[in-house]
Amino acid sequence: MDGHDWDGIYATLTRARQMQGKPLMVIAHTIKAKDNSVVENKPESHNIKVDDRETYDKYMAGLRLKDYALPY
Repeated sequence: MDGHDWDGIYATLTRARQMQGKPLMVIAHTIKAKDNSVVENKPESHNIKVDDRETYDKYMAGLRLKDYALPY
């Protein structure tokens, strides 16, 4: 399943709960830091320290979804 599609995740987990009597595995295909052009699909996206305004602005500028409102 697409691990970035909330409706798909919900549908998959709903179907998974209906499975009885046998093992089940769900595989979610994802992209690290999806929708951030600065670090998308780069290993360093797993450990980003945002401890100053310059760093915050850098990563916020990379977002393709501009609706994020994080207090900093």
